[in-house]
Amino acid sequence: MISLDHPFAPPLPTQHGGYFDRKLVSDTWTKADVTVTQQFWRRPLGHAVRSFADAGFVVDCVVEARPTEDAIVQFPELEAVADLPSFIVYRLRRDTAR
Repeated sequence: MISLDHPFAPPLPTQHGGYFDRKLVSDTWTKADVTVTQQFWRRPLGHAVRSFADAGFVVDCVVEARPTEDAIVQFPELEAVADLPSFIVYRLRRDTAR
């Protein structure tokens, strides 16, 4: 399994360009007095799937992760983004037909 940013997620405030642009972006947030900066690639869905295929994998399952009700109770700020795509999880398997 691999988790990536969702290709349909709203762009970050510092992100420019369109859906089909491939760009390294970063996001910084603070929780419990700890600041974290994460870098990740924004890319269209087709690019991600082609990359898996080029590496010899087949997408077996896709899960569009959302915060649970328990998570929203613990972190109420998640309610504002609960209906927006954020992460996408791919279950991959080796392509044995190659």
